[in-house]
Amino acid sequence: MKLPEFGDRPDALLELLERKATLWRGRVLMPASDLALEVVSRDRDRLASRYRLAVPPWEVTRILLEKNRLRKAAEEAGLDLPRCHGPISEADVRPPAVRFPVVLKPADSKRFERRAGRRLLVARNDEELAQGAAVFRRLGFDGEIVELIPGPDPFFYNYSVYMDAGGEPVGGLAMHKLRKSPPFYGVCRVAETDVDPAVAARLREPTVALLRRIGWRGMANAEYKWDARDGSYRFMEVNGRCFMMQGVAMAAGVNYALLAWEDATFDKVSAAAAPVWKGSWIHLHADLLHALLRRRAEGLRFRDYLAPYRGPKRYAVWSLTDPKPFLVEWARTLRQAAAWAARRNRRSPLLDEIQPMPAKIHDHF
Repeated sequence: MKLPEFGDRPDALLELLERKATLWRGRVLMPASDLALEVVSRDRDRLASRYRLAVPPWEVTRILLEKNRLRKAAEEAGLDLPRCHGPISEADVRPPAVRFPVVLKPADSKRFERRAGRRLLVARNDEELAQGAAVFRRLGFDGEIVELIPGPDPFFYNYSVYMDAGGEPVGGLAMHKLRKSPPFYGVCRVAETDVDPAVAARLREPTVALLRRIGWRGMANAEYKWDARDGSYRFMEVNGRCFMMQGVAMAAGVNYALLAWEDATFDKVSAAAAPVWKGSWIHLHADLLHALLRRRAEGLRFRDYLAPYRGPKRYAVWSLTDPKPFLVEWARTLRQAAAWAARRNRRSPLLDEIQPMPAKIHDHF
């Protein structure tokens, strides 16, 4: 069911759920976006009498969604983090020891992306930092000035796990990101599950420690970036909802959606088998699109692009037996490209001046 106004008016989801409460009574609500997670968690008490909810209470959920609370919890849990140089609102009084480049990271990245057309800004000098802070002020957002951890897309890793009611981890899967869309600062478009067990253990321990500290119950997917300067894995963020790489987790033997359904329905979860499948997860539409548009910036060879397709793989959307969702993705991309071209002359010069990353990241790190 389409809900086109949801992005601009989140309460539209709550209104829909209330209208359909009689028809959908007893169904499990399992958010697949941060905004849906926020709406369902905020109104958990209001919805709980008619639905089964696969979300924690708001006082827990908000820690994952609000960057300042998440950073504080991660620090208390002992995770390695990128250095924070303070709030963007205080960019003009930043400490003199800031080492560029830095990330201007919004407290609410999803809403910021809808307004600014990108998830974050990167500043490479004092002038760009001032310009970026001006963008945040004009759009009415705040956030943090954070150290940029150097290195390309393959330095990113994820660890997903399900936490039961007793704070015990169920299942667990480490994933190595190979390519992101857009490159460097976007979401995953190609990943592999063939991760060194020692690396997987280093990702699992801090993920579980953080989730236990905040009292999280449910699925979670934490992102880390390997820091070549000291060999640490720097914590980036954690998503507490259905994530796009569910297909590869299922292939590996961890069905997070099923665990969430069991938990919401029976108040318990089954044991999950240890992951055994080794292969790649590919968002084909995104990989083709960015290979065409950003091949020079990524600096990859043709065989690098081809490598994940040669072994066992799962596609995020593409299916030969049901190609319509894949075609819908391309149709949406063409509409967005046309809308972007129409808006370009009306964009703020500041947003055009502050680029997400230098053109060739490999030349800088």
